[in-house]
Amino acid sequence: FCIMSKHSAPEEISSKKPVGVFQQAVPIKRRKRADPRFDERIGEVKRSWGKSYDFIDEIKTKEINQITELTKSKQISEDEKAHLEKARTILKDQLRTTKTKKALEQVKRDRRREESALVAKGKKPYFAKKSVLKQAVKEQQFDQLQNKGPAQLEKWMAKKSKRKASKQRKQMPRRRMD
Repeated sequence: FCIMSKHSAPEEISSKKPVGVFQQAVPIKRRKRADPRFDERIGEVKRSWGKSYDFIDEIKTKEINQITELTKSKQISEDEKAHLEKARTILKDQLRTTKTKKALEQVKRDRRREESALVAKGKKPYFAKKSVLKQAVKEQQFDQLQNKGPAQLEKWMAKKSKRKASKQRKQMPRRRMD
């Protein structure tokens, strides 16, 4: 039993009539999704899977070199040049993040090895926080820069102080113009 108010309006169905249960006329076969971590058909996932994909970083460095060569040529328009520069910065950022992640993983591995040796001797286990691990990575970077030479270290320190100064400048309250 439906009531029509206007020609273009939707139908109003009476609330007195019971609503039917939704039933599928034809059952649809859906594939069950399986999580590969717990699926027996896939087998064991190796922890060293990242080593299998190290060649991707090499490909990215080659692409960066090709892009820099292309941007130096005078046959490319300004739009294409800007597009290539953006692509180059994206690739560089990706390489930088993978490098930092690898360094962090290496520090974690070293710490875990040291702690397991100490636990074997009878010491209570200590699980380092992320901030401690990141600090260890920074110390490693500092040591590497020291080994490269004093000029590299000074350059890095100057950049760091500039970044800190700009952050402080942004946080400083501005004077009101009344």
